[in-house]
Amino acid sequence: MKKKLSILFALVLAVSLMVIPAATASAEDLLEGSFVCEQDGWLFVHLEGTPYQVGYQNGYLAAESANYWLISYVGTEGAEDERATAEVIWPLIPEEYQDEIDGIVAGLHARGYTNWDRWDVVAANAWADMGTYEGGCSAFAATGDATTDGQIVLGHITMSGKAGDFMYYVMFDVTPDEGYRFRYQSAGASMWSGQDWYLNETGLIVAETSLHNSVRDPSGTPLFVRIRQALQYADSIDGVIDTLLQNNNGAYPNEWLIGDAKTGEICSLMLGCNAWDINRTFNGFYPSCNYPYYENFRIEAGYDWPAPDPPTSTRAVRWIELIDQYYGEIDVEVGKLFFEDDIISSYGLTARSGGYDGKVSSTDMVLDDMSMWARWGNPAGKPFDLEAYVEERGPEWEAANPEYIANLGRYVERTPQPWTILMEEGYQDRVNTAVELIAGVLPAIISIDAAPASLDFGMLVAGDTSAEKLITVQNTGSVDVEVTGTSTTIFWERSLFLDATLLGNWSVNIERSTAGGVSAEVRVPSDWTPGIETGLLILWAEMA
Repeated sequence: MKKKLSILFALVLAVSLMVIPAATASAEDLLEGSFVCEQDGWLFVHLEGTPYQVGYQNGYLAAESANYWLISYVGTEGAEDERATAEVIWPLIPEEYQDEIDGIVAGLHARGYTNWDRWDVVAANAWADMGTYEGGCSAFAATGDATTDGQIVLGHITMSGKAGDFMYYVMFDVTPDEGYRFRYQSAGASMWSGQDWYLNETGLIVAETSLHNSVRDPSGTPLFVRIRQALQYADSIDGVIDTLLQNNNGAYPNEWLIGDAKTGEICSLMLGCNAWDINRTFNGFYPSCNYPYYENFRIEAGYDWPAPDPPTSTRAVRWIELIDQYYGEIDVEVGKLFFEDDIISSYGLTARSGGYDGKVSSTDMVLDDMSMWARWGNPAGKPFDLEAYVEERGPEWEAANPEYIANLGRYVERTPQPWTILMEEGYQDRVNTAVELIAGVLPAIISIDAAPASLDFGMLVAGDTSAEKLITVQNTGSVDVEVTGTSTTIFWERSLFLDATLLGNWSVNIERSTAGGVSAEVRVPSDWTPGIETGLLILWAEMA
């Protein structure tokens, strides 16, 4: 497993910091406490602070994913119908989440994505409240005598269009000013999952699979608000149910699976608009696969016959077979096996079929800092053969769908990946250690002159205070920097800037020597001159 932890701090490149619009705090203040960790295809993003801070950090640190996500839901120019609906939805959003949305916009703008505004972000977050979801998922919850040790085991995979969902590789870890700390899988700029995988520090694990039911109440609270409130403020299954039912607008009908590690109880909530079915147990197994098992939901959704027994769904039948085979033997390893099953994951050579992620957690894991087993890409580790997929459709289709193919390529670039633990025990201690190391070697700006410009600053290798090296970046050409000495634990990897257009297309290339050193080549465009802006340098601390 390869893990890299990025610690962010700002370097003043001129006489003042950029002031974020509509905020009095500097970028440094707004980013305080946040960090990013890349791990086996996942982007683990820690957010903390006030709602505006949490939003700013989201938009800033996950900006690339956010930009693709917004394009997916509102287009490159914005969708006028969706934006108009967003204005209607806005009064239904609590003030704290309005502030968070405005923070997301500010974070995106600070990273140079100035084409997005409040209504774009609201519309994208409200996608499930505006229409019918056509994807699919598989999930399960097991507890008591169904598992090896009586603990809860709960898991989920998402099955939808890979070209439209390739940006959902972000795992957010949020410590809000109010409420409980929680985690959710999503894309940048999203304040809820959308892939519907959540954990919170009280021991709750929540997942879902969607269903079809057209009954709606437009005056109700948007779904993305209710599920976010449930994970941020609820500490029990009752709390989650009450929040989802309160002022329910009926959007995104589905079967919610909820586990409470404190009690060992699991629950299935099949939720329509005015009808729902609740099943709870301390001993048993609930499979979920976009199949309407229960009577109240079926009646409201327009099914005029009882659910067939045995079910007609291929996946539902397969779940019965797996339950018979593994009942009493289920743990997280068996949970992973469930999702590696081709029927449960609907595997096939299409852009839509086949799970493109996997997540499994348990009582011990969620109570141990909300950790989980997670896999980005096909749950069985099977690669998506883009070349064969395109070839099968022919040259005319290929010529007519360049962006679609490019998006599939973006999915392929990050997959397949192994199962990995997000995050392992003690990761926060490693973060704190890295922060202390960075604070101790924070480079000072020695000089910055008018063109021809140069920027000089020192860098220390952690654990070797004698290995100070000077990095000089000229405004023309490039410079090689060799960092030698003891085993390097902190080094240059890349540069990001609050506004990339101000500084131009800087690039950093890293190569490691066999002796354990690092060579960094920094290239700066010949026409670059310093201005009043803030650059953001990311130092990566590699963890064993």
